[in-house]
Amino acid sequence: MGFEVQRLERAANRGSTLLELIVVLGLFMLMISLGLEMYVQTMRGMEVQEAKFAQMLTAREALSAIKRDVRHAHRVLDRAEGFRQGPETLILQVPALRADGQPRPGVYDTIVYHRSPNNPLALARTVRAAKGSARRSGTRILAEDIARLNFAARPGETLVAVEIASRQTVHHRRSDLHLRATAALRNRGGEG
Repeated sequence: MGFEVQRLERAANRGSTLLELIVVLGLFMLMISLGLEMYVQTMRGMEVQEAKFAQMLTAREALSAIKRDVRHAHRVLDRAEGFRQGPETLILQVPALRADGQPRPGVYDTIVYHRSPNNPLALARTVRAAKGSARRSGTRILAEDIARLNFAARPGETLVAVEIASRQTVHHRRSDLHLRATAALRNRGGEG
């Protein structure tokens, strides 16, 4: 009889060991799936943060370029070669540059900030260089995903207010960024 009790106990132990193994494997798989989900969410969050940082950096660089050109500008123009001053267009008359980077007296380039005709959500900078200027003529995209662009400047005024609002969606998460700045024309000369 003692022999049979030992055999039944061993059989019961083997069964409970198998049951415990199944439970442990189930818990292990559950923990793996939860850990994997956390990893995926963390990676998505990092991508969203990287996209927000890139969005902010691009918008700030564009705003810095605008402020720099406004500070160097001679005046704000009403129109220039196919462009007309408006809420989404800023036309600046800036001194042309010599090869050494110094301004050429009495010679002016035109710099226009505007929406790109090829991409209405992009902010573009178009340079129309005067003959003999070291600046290169052409158009360059400064920022994309610009939801709102507003320039408050009138010909003859010395202050230019700029507002840039950018909107971006990454992994179904929307990121809005609003930047505002005011810059003064420092290189203001006569109306020549």
